[in-house]
Amino acid sequence: MIEAAKNEGATALITCNDALWSNNATPEYVEGYYPGKLAVDGARECIMLTVSGPAIETWALEIPYERIGNTIEFGDAGEETAGEVEFLEGWISEKSKIH
Repeated sequence: MIEAAKNEGATALITCNDALWSNNATPEYVEGYYPGKLAVDGARECIMLTVSGPAIETWALEIPYERIGNTIEFGDAGEETAGEVEFLEGWISEKSKIH
């Protein structure tokens, strides 16, 4: 995806994912993280939207949700700016030109 974006001269990628969510970002939790840990811990699901690019600071929005019977109950959205998105390695530059 990154190669295609670079070949087409894209300035940003917008991704939308159904992911697992945790509000436990303590150094101890992050240090002990391994793939699948959120599922083992029973983490809530979330919708994660990111906008990233080589000249912009990555912006992410996460909205946790729960399935309750036939309905979905959404939690409070969390917004942050971050560094590189794990699955987009090599896409952003080390120093963004736009903030």
